[in-house]
Amino acid sequence: MVPLKTHLPILSDPTQTFALGLARLALAVRHLPSSIDLWRAPTDTAHSIYPTLSFNGSLVLSVPHLGLLWSIPTSFASGDRVLLLNDSNLQIQNTQDSNFPIWESFDSPSVTLVASQNFTANQSLVSGSGRFSMRVGADSFGLFADFGGDTRPMYYTHKAMEIKAQIVSGAGPVYLRVSPHGFLGMYQSEAAPVDVLNFDTFNHNFSGDGEPLRRLTLEDDGNLRGYYYNGSTWVGDFQAISDTCQLPSACGPEVIEVGDERKVGYFKVKLAAEERRRRWRVM
Repeated sequence: MVPLKTHLPILSDPTQTFALGLARLALAVRHLPSSIDLWRAPTDTAHSIYPTLSFNGSLVLSVPHLGLLWSIPTSFASGDRVLLLNDSNLQIQNTQDSNFPIWESFDSPSVTLVASQNFTANQSLVSGSGRFSMRVGADSFGLFADFGGDTRPMYYTHKAMEIKAQIVSGAGPVYLRVSPHGFLGMYQSEAAPVDVLNFDTFNHNFSGDGEPLRRLTLEDDGNLRGYYYNGSTWVGDFQAISDTCQLPSACGPEVIEVGDERKVGYFKVKLAAEERRRRWRVM
């Protein structure tokens, strides 16, 4: 059982680039040079007390008098170990078979994907504000708004172009992956991508030690943005929505219109300046 304190990492990867520790009273994997959190354990309970992390049959984050904040829904055996890898992936491994982790944070992304991390239809990205999410469909991926109503309208979708490979019915679900070479690929198998979204630095010849660290983040304004780390700062080289007024956030005092999944019709967000409230109308 480990009491957690801010800025005191409890695990580091072999390169000392990433650390597991406490960030805003939540368990997180942080990129140390930039202090950016690449993964956070989801917790719904608000609290102001430093939590405790224990690894005894499961990985458990708890707070005295409040109880469980987060845990891994898997039981472990004696001899299992917790490791932070040099790609920021937090894993639970069996010492007898480290090639097949029992659990890994790459299977439970929060707000960010890093290069070589698969993103499947069973997963979702959720912005830090909780207002926006990203999910994968049968042949596309979409961004959704959640402002507390009964529906979560889609405000952006990208469908696979199927140029290098076709989606085959019954051959398995599609998934996304950020390539270290600078693109977001959609795959049904490892043979070839069914779609490629190039970043600005696609196949760029970086000097130094190969390809830089990359991340794809769903941000609090609802946009999906890609970045690479140049050794001192994160540089943006991709955004899903280039027109700010297509984002489901205020763009002037009147109306935002965003295309829906079928590219037919639209939903409107009206911001009444005098009342400071939103009225939704789906058409």
